[in-house]
Amino acid sequence: MNQTIVVYGDIFVFLLLLWNGYFIFITAQITGYHLSKFQWFVSILAMTVCSFAALKWSNWRMMFLMILGIIFLFLFRHLKFLVIGLLVTIFAGGLWIIFPRYGEILAVIGLFLTMLYLKYRQKSNFYTVYCQNHGKKIQLTALYDTGNQLYIPESRKPVSLVSYKSIEPILDWNELEKPQIVPFSSVGEEQGLLFAIQIEAFIISEQNLTMKRPYIGVVHQPLSNDGKYQMILHRDIFC
Repeated sequence: MNQTIVVYGDIFVFLLLLWNGYFIFITAQITGYHLSKFQWFVSILAMTVCSFAALKWSNWRMMFLMILGIIFLFLFRHLKFLVIGLLVTIFAGGLWIIFPRYGEILAVIGLFLTMLYLKYRQKSNFYTVYCQNHGKKIQLTALYDTGNQLYIPESRKPVSLVSYKSIEPILDWNELEKPQIVPFSSVGEEQGLLFAIQIEAFIISEQNLTMKRPYIGVVHQPLSNDGKYQMILHRDIFC
């Protein structure tokens, strides 16, 4: 007996939005890439429109059109995000279309492998940070240190550390805004004081993360003996 299943358009659109959002979420989790609300909205909307446009095409052409849409969508993003996004789309979505009989099994396997990767991957603690202030920009290598627990006393805003020699090119001591004194304790100095200032922004390149008006604590001694990094990020930066 032939049966006809009716799917309402609004439900179908909702499912497509969830499915495409899942692709982007998994890609962001794997790459550690931070998307703004605007980027989330545009990305999901573009992929959904692309999916609708491909509904009348054959399976292979549909895959091609979806991949082409993602390429144009993320071409101005990091290459790593683009490649991972394509792989996630192909394995989570494309294989389901090409092999509908085994789609559920392939989806479960793909999700399981993704969870294993996220759990056991080796994360790098070093990041490229662009500091901006007074129309100037410098590039620093930063260490993400969960031991950095410095906060502005009253506002509880996090304070990252940077060496004076590294940050000096973008500082104007005549136009400092809201300088703060931050108490700290460390080995050999139990009751120390740190001078912290606000700069316009810093951008963590690998994660597409921009921090507006962050506080940085300026230290005169090098933070790394071998010069490997010039900045120490606060532990709450990625929270």
